[in-house]
Amino acid sequence: SLTSALAVLCYTRSRRRWNPWLALSAALLGVTAASKYIYSVAGLAIVLHWLAETRPEDVRWRSLWRWLRPVMLWGLLAVGFFLLCDPWLWADPLQRLRQTVLFHRAFAQSDHVRRAGYPAWQPLVWLLGPVPWHPGVFLLPLDLYITVLAAVGLPALWRKQRVMALWLVMGLAFLFLWTTKWPQYLLILTAPLSLAAAQGFRVALVDPASRWLSRLRDPEQRASRRARRSTALR
Repeated sequence: SLTSALAVLCYTRSRRRWNPWLALSAALLGVTAASKYIYSVAGLAIVLHWLAETRPEDVRWRSLWRWLRPVMLWGLLAVGFFLLCDPWLWADPLQRLRQTVLFHRAFAQSDHVRRAGYPAWQPLVWLLGPVPWHPGVFLLPLDLYITVLAAVGLPALWRKQRVMALWLVMGLAFLFLWTTKWPQYLLILTAPLSLAAAQGFRVALVDPASRWLSRLRDPEQRASRRARRSTALR
C-alpha cells in the first residue's frame, strides 16, 4: 500500500518527464507488484493518466510511437524491478509467474469463494459500513462517513489530482469485476479514497464555514446586517 502510493506521488512529481522521480515511480511500482499483485492497479491509473495527458493530435505512426514509447520504457523498468524484487521467480520466471496467476484465478473460482456468495457490488457494502471482522475493536467506525465524503469530494479530486481520481475509480471497478470480494481488498483504495474524502471534507464543511466566517468579519456586511435588524425592529 505504501509503495503503490509513493509510485503515484513520484509520478506526479516527475510531470511525465524522464528524471529521477519518474524512474523511482517505476521502481516503486515494481516493488508493489512483487509484494502484492492487486496493488498494481495504481500503475494502470498512472498509464491511463499519462496517455490521456500526452495524447497526440494526429494519429500517424511516428507520432503514435513517440506517444507510447516513454510509457513503454517506464513499464519495462517497472517489470525489471518486479523481477528483481521477487527472488522466487528467478529459477523459472515464466513458469512460476504462470503458476501464480493460475493460483489466483483458481482461488477466485473456488468453492470457498462461491459459498460466500457475495454480489458484484459487495465492495460498496464494505465501504458503507464497518467490516464484520473483529467487532468492537474500533471504538468509532468511520467507514460510512469517509465513503460519503469521498463521493462528495471525487469531482474536486478529479480537477486537482486526476491521477488519484483515476486510481480510485479503476480500483473500485477492479473490485467490482474480481470474483473474490474479501473486505481486505479494499485496502488498495486507502490512499485515493482518503484523498477524495479530504476534498469532500473541504467542500462540504471547511469551505462553507470559511465563507460564513468571512462574512461575519466583513465590516460592510456587519453594517448591512445591523441596518436590516434596525429596520425590522421599527
